Amino acid sequence: MAAERVVGTDHLRLVTKSEGYTRACRNGLGRLRPRHDSSGVAPAADASGATARHGMSYHFAAEIPEDLADEVRRTIDRVRGSNAPAEHREEGGELVLRLTKACLDGYFLAPVRALGVGFVAERATTLGVNAAHRTIALFVRKITRSLSGEQVLKLADMLEGMMFTRDTTE
Repeated sequence: MAAERVVGTDHLRLVTKSEGYTRACRNGLGRLRPRHDSSGVAPAADASGATARHGMSYHFAAEIPEDLADEVRRTIDRVRGSNAPAEHREEGGELVLRLTKACLDGYFLAPVRALGVGFVAERATTLGVNAAHRTIALFVRKITRSLSGEQVLKLADMLEGMMFTRDTTE
């Protein structure tokens, strides 16, 4: 696969994957790209989609409300500080559902609203997102009821690994 050159300078402020996150920059089209070396060339991906250098991978992100981000941090702290992490499995599951709803809204509803395609399209999108969320909720609740303490700790690690901040002051 041919290497790609980066276009644009709208950077996301992230920490490295080794610290539990992914470092990326955003090109002018809004797609996330991995951080590049000084040559400005992205690492090439192999057949599985994994990039060749530094274990980089591509990601899309959806903005979540600040209060939800704070709740994620507090929940992670409670789980990690608990002598019985399994007691937090339902709390973790409900948090996953709140994050799922926020991300579905960010991926689907926000663009429809921003594009101004009309009430009917917005309503249809809302119905679809709500139906998808209800279906996902059935499985998330079933799965989280049976999580062990070790699995709840892994869930906390995964949640932390998926969250990052973006500097919007630029």
